Amino acid sequence: MNYESFKKIPKGVVFASGLIPNEPGGLYMTDVRQGDLLMWVAKKGAIDDWAIYAHWKEKGISFVTTNGHKVSKRDIRDLVPCDEEMFNAYRL
Repeated sequence: MNYESFKKIPKGVVFASGLIPNEPGGLYMTDVRQGDLLMWVAKKGAIDDWAIYAHWKEKGISFVTTNGHKVSKRDIRDLVPCDEEMFNAYRL
């Protein structure tokens, strides 16, 4: 996604989501549940920033969106391919 397209998304909207296994070398929360599915959501913030949140799949999208753990910047391009300007708008 490029930053120009991203700016057209309304504030507060989840614009991407998916499932990914909890695995070292990928999106990783804990070694207790390796291989179990994590749900992730990419949400636009209030000032043309954004963040990705993740939690266990069974928690559901509402929970993940409001209570998920923020994904580190090193993992975001694996989930949401983006240009440099959009990458730099990621909220830490």
